[in-house]
Amino acid sequence: MSLTGNLEVSGNFTVLGTTTTIDTVDLLVEDNIIVINKNQTGTPLSTLTSGLEVERGDLTNYQFMFRESDDSFVIGEAGSLQAVATREDTPLSLGIPY
Repeated sequence: MSLTGNLEVSGNFTVLGTTTTIDTVDLLVEDNIIVINKNQTGTPLSTLTSGLEVERGDLTNYQFMFRESDDSFVIGEAGSLQAVATREDTPLSLGIPY
């Protein structure tokens, strides 16, 4: 089935299926938190990696991921991710990072 033209839905809209493809130039999301792995239950496998990937055409894609195996966020080119460095919320003045 195909629909041509504009479609406006008032109220909730639910799509059931295994794949949802959105072919659009701008995606605007009002919610300030995006949940991925929504149906994850129990203890996640240590092989679980989840996050965002940026398509870069002929260049290697870039990723920002959470890696379950070591509870860390990693970032970089796909296949060459590095841990994201963090600091304490209120660091000491002239403190030594480790």
